[in-house]
Amino acid sequence: MRQKDIVSKIKRRYKTTTDSMHKYAISTNLLEKRVTVSKTNEVWVSDITYITTKEGFIYLTTVMDLYNRDVVGHSKSNSLTAIETTMKALSNACIKRRPNIGLIFNSDRVVQYACNDFRKLLN
Repeated sequence: MRQKDIVSKIKRRYKTTTDSMHKYAISTNLLEKRVTVSKTNEVWVSDITYITTKEGFIYLTTVMDLYNRDVVGHSKSNSLTAIETTMKALSNACIKRRPNIGLIFNSDRVVQYACNDFRKLLN
């Protein structure tokens, strides 16, 4: 390997980014294993993931329409704050799609989705 100037890729330790142990209210799961959706803007799902880059982590939040698996909103951020992740992605989705009252929004229970600012925006 030295002769060919080849180096192994060192796997970094797993970084925990999920915080579901918080003081905020947890909403009822309206989706309840329901996976068939009959029209657009009926059910949106969202999640946050991280992407490793040479400069460090970036966080990608996506909002997807469950009817056709269309990504209707997203955000990229260097931090995990709700304003930079979930709120920005939801705002982008609402601008793009203009959903009606009754839309079901499903996500995990992390603090970015449960915090008061996000819940206000969702309402």
